Amino acid sequence: MALPPDPIDELLPEVDACVIAVVEEILFRGKQEFVPNPEEPDTVDIPRDLPEQVAMLTIKEVLFGDLVLQGETVEVFKPPGDYVLREGVEGPFLLYQDEEDERPVIAGRYGPDSYSTNVLKSAIKRHNLT
Repeated sequence: MALPPDPIDELLPEVDACVIAVVEEILFRGKQEFVPNPEEPDTVDIPRDLPEQVAMLTIKEVLFGDLVLQGETVEVFKPPGDYVLREGVEGPFLLYQDEEDERPVIAGRYGPDSYSTNVLKSAIKRHNLT
């Protein structure tokens, strides 16, 4: 069974920005980890990490932070995890700056559909982030 998204009140203080963005292009996709054959034919959840990606995001709105600017198109890194990005996907992204990479990194377990904009705006207000 899949894990729930990271609790927003734990994740939000760890990131540098929250934005609404659209995935313009997938620039790189890592190699898919081995996918085991399930022993039971109706098994649907097979634990594995989906590959890392590098994508171009166009920033539609900055909800907090100064890591990126509204209207800017930026290259971001999506670590291996439980989802992959697709071109055209739009939604909220939580970003942080990694000391080892100049690109912003996408935080969170499941990507832009993990939290609604209203949930994020409430959490941003609760944590006094600007």
